[in-house]
Amino acid sequence: MVNARVAVVTGANKGIGYHIAQSLVHSGLFSVVVLGCRDSTRGQHAAAEIGGCAEFMPLEVGNAASADNFAEALVAKHGRCDVLVNNAGITRDRPLHKMDKDQWGAVIGTNLNGLFNMCRGVIDGMRERRLLGESLLRARQPGLALLRAGAGASAAAAAALQAALASHEVLGRRGAAPSHRRWPTDEA
Repeated sequence: MVNARVAVVTGANKGIGYHIAQSLVHSGLFSVVVLGCRDSTRGQHAAAEIGGCAEFMPLEVGNAASADNFAEALVAKHGRCDVLVNNAGITRDRPLHKMDKDQWGAVIGTNLNGLFNMCRGVIDGMRERRLLGESLLRARQPGLALLRAGAGASAAAAAALQAALASHEVLGRRGAAPSHRRWPTDEA
């Protein structure tokens, strides 16, 4: 199939992730849109509700082993990942001086380590195909950094990772594949 593009959306069982996955399915540009979610019941329900080429796969982005298993299963089943939307994230809305270590660890574990774990799992395949895919790195509004300490730290780190990927021509300057690139086909 020439149009065998595979998209992955993390945290896709509700909210923004759900609507991103729904939009990707309805775009008709993908042969499959994988919803990576830690809650299997909600993930399966979301994939069934979206319908079409939506598919659920279990995933806990903050757990390196889970992310590695997800990437391996994704490649084994679909052969590739063309678009990765790093949407999974949590908040613990507290100023830094009121946030305890467990809250900090949970936010950083999901929002930052999850970003790293997911990019690490699929980036080699994207680079081999001369990218192309897009990795939409999750970031928060910088103005909230003082009010939400963990979110601000993970947003800054996401921006740094995006810059590093862009410098290696994995991503364009705004976190997306350069527009002059063409989607690879199975024939390439």
